[in-house]
Amino acid sequence: GGVGSIVAEQIARLGVEELILIDPDTVEESNLQRLVGAYDHHVGKPKGTAVRENPWKSGSEGVQVEGVQEPVQEREDVLDSCDVIVGGVDSVSARSFCNEYAVKHLKYYLDVGVRIDVGSEEQIEKKGYVQLVAPGSNGCFDCLGRHDQEATHIERLSPEELEEEQERGYIDDEDLEPEPAVIHLNGLCASKAVSVLVDLVTGSCPPDFVRYEDHDHEM
Repeated sequence: GGVGSIVAEQIARLGVEELILIDPDTVEESNLQRLVGAYDHHVGKPKGTAVRENPWKSGSEGVQVEGVQEPVQEREDVLDSCDVIVGGVDSVSARSFCNEYAVKHLKYYLDVGVRIDVGSEEQIEKKGYVQLVAPGSNGCFDCLGRHDQEATHIERLSPEELEEEQERGYIDDEDLEPEPAVIHLNGLCASKAVSVLVDLVTGSCPPDFVRYEDHDHEM
């Protein structure tokens, strides 16, 4: 998505020569204002296919960029070939899967996310974070209590089950509203994630967790 497309371009420009972009969705018109590398003619096409051309053009000669249009949970075989996994996903189940996969297979997982909470026109909170999961060296999602069981439950419901739970009042309509996103917040957090990745690859000491508060401009 928005964060991942920026990460892909930056690491291609830094010299990473093999990238695999995994995303089950297709490009929608509303994505274009934040999906770097996607344009009008990409609407309706797989996101990974649409975005792959940008890092391919940005990288060195011989760079390979593959797009996979499937949920990451269904492609462990693809992750098996990766040295580092960077997650810019918007579902709790996908994020939790990547975390559990990394711990199980002793691979590095870099999780990146942004969040905009709109209370009113005067109360808008914009936040971002980067978490490095280094199995055996630091804490994963379970250690930090980041598994959102309620959100995971909602994501796994069929349309019929979701409608039934809404009618019974078990799920608020607010829980189903799509979260807003803007490119400058995505860009800040994507760049910080790439910075952590560079520390990791070059042998420096990367931080375990970075949090950005846009209201106070503090990281």
